[in-house]
Amino acid sequence: CIIATSNLLVLASDVPVWSVGKVWTRLDVYANDTMIFHAGPSLLSIADGGVRVHLNGGWCISQSTCLNKTSAQATQGSSNSLGSWDGWETTWTGNMFSMVTTVKYYSGVDAFVFEQRFPNGATNTSLGSYSESLSEWPRFRADSLTWKTQSWAGTMCSGTTIANSPTELPSNYLSLTGGPLLMFSEPDDFVENCTGAVLSTFDNFKTGIWSYSLPDEAVSQCSVQQGMNYEHHDIFGDSPQALRMYNKTKDYTGSECCSWCDGFSNCSAWTIGKGLPEPYTDICFLKTSTAGAVRAGQISGMKSGAQQVGHLVAGISGMVASIPVNHSASFLLVAPKKQCRVQTMKQWGNVLKQAYGTNRKPWHARDPTTSQLGYWTDNAAAYDWYHWTVDEIVDGKAPGGKIPSVTLIEVQQKLNAANVPVRYYQLDAYWYYAQGPDWHLCAMDWVYEPRLFPEGLMKMTAAMNSSLEPNGMPLLLYIPEVCANNSYRDRYHFYDSYPNAPNTGPIALVDPMESEKFYGELFDWGLQHGRMVSFEVDFLDYQLLQFPDLLENVSLAETWQRGIGNAAAQRNLSVQLCMSIPNE
Repeated sequence: CIIATSNLLVLASDVPVWSVGKVWTRLDVYANDTMIFHAGPSLLSIADGGVRVHLNGGWCISQSTCLNKTSAQATQGSSNSLGSWDGWETTWTGNMFSMVTTVKYYSGVDAFVFEQRFPNGATNTSLGSYSESLSEWPRFRADSLTWKTQSWAGTMCSGTTIANSPTELPSNYLSLTGGPLLMFSEPDDFVENCTGAVLSTFDNFKTGIWSYSLPDEAVSQCSVQQGMNYEHHDIFGDSPQALRMYNKTKDYTGSECCSWCDGFSNCSAWTIGKGLPEPYTDICFLKTSTAGAVRAGQISGMKSGAQQVGHLVAGISGMVASIPVNHSASFLLVAPKKQCRVQTMKQWGNVLKQAYGTNRKPWHARDPTTSQLGYWTDNAAAYDWYHWTVDEIVDGKAPGGKIPSVTLIEVQQKLNAANVPVRYYQLDAYWYYAQGPDWHLCAMDWVYEPRLFPEGLMKMTAAMNSSLEPNGMPLLLYIPEVCANNSYRDRYHFYDSYPNAPNTGPIALVDPMESEKFYGELFDWGLQHGRMVSFEVDFLDYQLLQFPDLLENVSLAETWQRGIGNAAAQRNLSVQLCMSIPNE
């Protein structure tokens, strides 16, 4: 049984080996790898310097046989956008694996960046779910996270909630689908004497913040390591029935598990507390004094009754199957001086914009959808035809009683008469060849439906001209997911979604390596046949979360979206990425 002692406790007499920050915000690093972050007069959190990584089918824990600290030192560097930084870098190595953790303090913006880097990559890392993280650093103990926490979730950050602490947030406000986390200490009346901090992802896809309970490391912790021998026959004997009983560990918890050792010498029973992630959920195992059966994989546990402690961790999604060589993931912690929630979030946003050189004003001025008045036919509009089938629209059962090409010409004639300066029209999920439920029509072929636009888009938009658009009304053309049986499969490779993807059924996604070429073909059609000035791709949440290929790879989702952006930039088109999730 391998005993892991606590890395969390710091005595009042201990002196940091490295400190950085300003009067208001400071990070102290101690010899036992504990990191203490101060914000204002209060201690915000204690970060465990230890690391956990899931690789080769099991957990690798720092200061164990598979991951040892080999170096720790102060370091410095600079970035073109945020300026110089001072940091503390620790290298962890094991059998054919290494991980480098670095905290960087950018004094110019008073912000900290925590970076995980994998010089040799890692294989067989998946936990089978993005509800937990396969890598953990930094890891904050919940008993030190006493501030209230606000987070956002859902498509386009449409939902928000406030919890009494970060570890009390509902799961959908964490992982890939939630964030950032705004932690704050302020009275309900919003007085100015308050403190706050924001923790978020900083770069790369398939990263997030997670929260769950782990055994308190101040209590002895036991691990069954891969390839090590553990006794069974002193208790159960060697029969096949006894072996089956030994290996059936699920649902044996608490006193029932501990009673297995009653009456036997040199026997210890260990159980996992409830609420832990797989593979730790409700596991019980035994340890006796002599050699016996070999347990595959690695299972960790704790003595029955030991305290469970909540943790807040940053890391890579547990769905990722492998980590490329030299891949890194970074997380941002921003804590401005004596400013409450609004100003704290503004400062976090300013740091991100400075880091990536974001200046939206010139782009907004060029984009018709952000600088000009448009007429939309999206959900809940006066004419949202996608709630009706093509047959129903042709039969006059949809709003207006006419097909869209006739109705839109009439609408624009009325707007011209009223001197309403509309500069473009948005056509939603009905104008192309589609299939699916009425609110969710995937694209089979991204060309106009001739029964709805019998004379084509160019002739219709020419009849919708105005004094501001004398050559014809420009269009913003929409596409959601692509149907599984789309018309482009003979020219492009597509990934398939989960067969029973919720709400959508089977859908397809173009191979991200072909994304730029594929969307370039669509854009060229729209420019030639649809007077297109802008493009909308919808349901990013489904497209990012329903394709195993994207969930299991750290870079494909970004490659797919960059392909759309590159194709649009080459044609001077703007793009709306609709229903995105917070982290991607």
